Parts: sequence; structure tokens; C-alpha cells
Amino acid sequence: MPNCNSHIPSSLSGTGSYKAMLVDGVNRVATTVGPNSSSGQKDWVFVKNTSYYRPDGKMVFTTNDSGLFDFSAGNLNHPFADSFYIWDFGIWTGLQSNWKTIPSTQLCSSGSQPWTNGNASVQGRIGYANYNVGTSISAGSIPCQWKETQDPNSQGSMEMGILCVQEKPVTLKAKIGFLEDSQCHNNNAHSSPFTIPWSQCHEFKRHFDPATGVAVSSDVASPGSYITIPGQVHLNFFNSTQTNPAGCYVSNLQSNLDGNINAPQINTCLKTTPAPDRVRITVVLDYKTNLAYNNSIGTIRSVWEKTTISALNYLPYDQSKFFQTLFVDPNTQKSQVEPYFEVVLPLSEYWNPTLKTYDLGTVDILSSIPTSLMNSMKLTLSSWQGVVEFHNRMEAPSESLEKIHFDMFINNPARNCVTCYTINFNSTYGSGGYLEIFP
Repeated sequence: MPNCNSHIPSSLSGTGSYKAMLVDGVNRVATTVGPNSSSGQKDWVFVKNTSYYRPDGKMVFTTNDSGLFDFSAGNLNHPFADSFYIWDFGIWTGLQSNWKTIPSTQLCSSGSQPWTNGNASVQGRIGYANYNVGTSISAGSIPCQWKETQDPNSQGSMEMGILCVQEKPVTLKAKIGFLEDSQCHNNNAHSSPFTIPWSQCHEFKRHFDPATGVAVSSDVASPGSYITIPGQVHLNFFNSTQTNPAGCYVSNLQSNLDGNINAPQINTCLKTTPAPDRVRITVVLDYKTNLAYNNSIGTIRSVWEKTTISALNYLPYDQSKFFQTLFVDPNTQKSQVEPYFEVVLPLSEYWNPTLKTYDLGTVDILSSIPTSLMNSMKLTLSSWQGVVEFHNRMEAPSESLEKIHFDMFINNPARNCVTCYTINFNSTYGSGGYLEIFP
């Protein structure tokens, strides 16, 4: 029997994995009740409430809540295959017209070597792929070793095959952020406290309730509210028996400024060996960073000591430090910067089999930070997020608001900034309530 994924035509290359619409009553089952019930369903090929199309773009049918189609209530919009060919009509299915599995004597799964057994009594149930009624999945049974049979209409030969169905890709979604305490006030002792109305603060910083996920809109302080991080996210899928940096990596920008990430391309990672059971989520504070997990190689924006590297942009209120984007040498400098934050989560706890999604919900990127560093890290992320948000609101209308980049830090039109700025920070955490901006 052919394998779906080894016979994908070139016109459909890159469209993912495929499964055969072929049941055996054990490993794959459509239903044990009927077309409007998913009872007993196992490793089924169709997803509920989903439209399926032929390679030529014609829609065949839309599944019901059970991932099936009720032929007693209507016909397919188009058959699985066109009706004017005399080849490729026949498909092995193992199905009755109500999607229940046919008795085992007609499954080509009994006896020794059933698919090549010359005994005509070893039968398998087939469908006519050029029909749009129940016979499309259940038209009769023929000997399992037959590679072709007679077309009931033309009396010509009908080649047998299997119907391959595109698998719905496994996805991952999450909202990445942290619990913020500093909110929208400035603790700098050298100036008067700077405040804005709390409702504006919550809207600007995109605060929401960590328990309900509802945006905070009140005009009072809300310590411990959740703040999202709009930045680049690296996902490392690995098995708990492996050590860092083994595993499979996926990198993508968050899908919007609310901290949401969607990773539709994780199927390949999940099929690696050994099978991943953990995901490492890493947030990088610079979208240009080329992060190697052991060495932190690449361009990293961070706070540096003045005595470490020569530079000009020192912080106005603490000239022993500056905030700068520089290349980090992994051999001599990796211990001098704090370039990224990460958290590791088990996968099994977040699996939604109906949607084929790992739904991580709200992820606190600081959950693994030691208590002694928590306040410092919260201030670092809070300040950085504020500058990113400010920049995105200054972008030209022609640019997507969801495009996360940091060119406002570089006073150079060649780096794609529409209006370029030089920013001096008034705290060692890289912003806060005050920014000194020079166009």
C-alpha cells in the first residue's frame, strides 16, 4: 500500500503532513455510532467544522461537530475526484456509508499478509471517489490483493488507491509577559515624581488582570497587574532527557503588541527524536539578536559598566553605566550582560486535543527568576517595554503597528527609522517615567 507522505505531488509540496482515510477499527476509527457522533473516534483524519478542498480548489464538504459528513442529509459539494477519468476512482476505506467501521472480514486486516494474499475471500471495503453520495466511502468489497477493479459505470478498469487528507498542523499559542509593580511613576530621587492618569497608564502599558485576562481600565493603581512583552520569542522544544542546547528551535515575533505568540510551524519540532516533552520560552530584548543558548552570541542591548567597554551614551543620572547595542564576545563578555529571560514548561499539561493546540495561556517570563533579582528584572522589563511601546506609536502609517523593531535607538535613516531619535535614559534600567528625546 502507498504511503501518503511519500506520494505528495510536487504541486502540493510544503503543504504539511497527510493521513489516509482508511480505518481498521483499532488504530483509526471514525465513529462507533454514526455520522453525528464522535464516540469511539481515534486518530481520525478530519477535524470538526472544517472545510476540505481538492487540489484543484473545489470544496468537497464541510465536516460537522463530529468531524464527519451525514450522507442521509445531503451530498458532497464535489466528489473526491473528477468524474471524467476512468482511473483513480477506487479508494480503500474500511468504512460503511455511516462512517462506522466495516466488519473485520472486510478490512484487509485479517489473515496472513492480507494485502498480497491471493485468496479472493480476503476482502476490503472500497469507495468510489468520483461519487458524491454514500458510495463515495462505501460501495462494496473486493479482494485485498487487487490493484484495480471494474468501474460500475464504464465497465472499464478502475485503479485502486487511498484518499490522503491533509493533517491540521499542531500549533502553540501563549501570551508572554510578567507581573509589574512599578506601574507609571518615577522613583528617581533627583526629580519630582512623574505621573499620568492611571487609566492612561494601564492603556499605554497594556495591563490586564492575570486571573481573568481582562484589560485593566480603572483610574487607580493596580500593583501586580500583568504586562505583556512585545518582542522576539524563541521556542526550544526538547526532551527532558536532553541537555541545553539540544532540541528543536522555532523563532518568531509575537503576533501583536498584546504579547500573543502563535507558532503554527512546530510540527517538525514535535516529530523529532526523542519526542519533546518540554518547551523553553526565551524572550530577547533585541529583535536583531542571534542567540546561541550556551554562548549568547550576537548583538545584544544591555546595561554595561563604564569601565567595561568604551562608549558615549552614558546614563545622565548614573554615568558609571550606559545602555547600548553592541556585539558580545562569547569568550570574554558573556558573563557581563543579562541579555534574555527564559522559562521552561512541560508540554503535556497544556495540550488541547480538539484544537490540536498547546495553549500555554498567560506565561510569566520571570517565574524562574531568583527572588533577590525579581525587583531589578521587573524594572528592566517594565522600562524596556515602555520604550518599545513609545516607538511603535511613532511609526509611520505605512508600517504595521504589529511590526516590532527598535530602530529609534539608532539615529540613522539608513536603519529604516522614519524620524530618528537619540534617547538618554534617566535610570540604570533603561527608561521609566522620563525620556530625553532629541530628534
